[in-house]
Amino acid sequence: MFRIADPRVLARQIEHTAHLPAGSAERFSGYAVLGVGFDSGHILAMRRFPQNSLGPAYTSIWHYAPDAGWTIFADVEPALSCSRYFGRVATAAVLTTISLTWTGPSTLVVSMEHPTLEWMLQLSSTVATRVYNRVSRLSPERVRACRVVLTATSRAAERTLGTGKVALQGLVPNGQAFTAVPRMLWTVDHGAAVLQRQDLGRVRRLAEQIRLADFWIPKRGLFALAQSYLEPFDAARHTVAPAVAIASPAKTRLSTQPRTRQT
Repeated sequence: MFRIADPRVLARQIEHTAHLPAGSAERFSGYAVLGVGFDSGHILAMRRFPQNSLGPAYTSIWHYAPDAGWTIFADVEPALSCSRYFGRVATAAVLTTISLTWTGPSTLVVSMEHPTLEWMLQLSSTVATRVYNRVSRLSPERVRACRVVLTATSRAAERTLGTGKVALQGLVPNGQAFTAVPRMLWTVDHGAAVLQRQDLGRVRRLAEQIRLADFWIPKRGLFALAQSYLEPFDAARHTVAPAVAIASPAKTRLSTQPRTRQT
């Protein structure tokens, strides 16, 4: 029996060794927080793709506010980030600076400068995620991406992780077909977030899921190492990404060490 490396080590490996499989789809390789709910009604999600077929590495933060809907933040322009696929449901696409800092083997801090965000996530393993991760490590990519396997993975997550509806294939809001292939999973049951000096409260499971076309925000917070495949953009059939609002010079900073305050 082998031991699965901790999320921090695996994320670091992805940053340096992530590769894209061959194909004509728009392809992404990286890691993501699929969605985390808070008792204030807010939801946060994150995507980090060191390798993608569109252009430079990027990080994106999705924020749902009960009174304002979705805003998508990213450190590259909308046409080269998540707004290319989910912009139709967002009230704004904001170009800003994002920082990712691993302060421990399973603790990730996601920060944003404009608007200010400090979001700490504590990743955990369950019996179900440990079994999935071990099996996944032994499975080739072509097997994990098989339609039958993806359907089985979705159903297993719904039954064993309390995620609610999970769809790894379908259409995104802007109209493109997608396939998401999770390589490894962890739960996010603990954490905290402060957005523009507002404490979003405790992490909680969503009472009701939010559906973005065929993609569902899971009821339970999940962190995944994954690859994604999306239909190439066609202006005649797909929604154009929204105009960008520039909040600050955009870049992502990565660190695997605790941050220290300068005095």
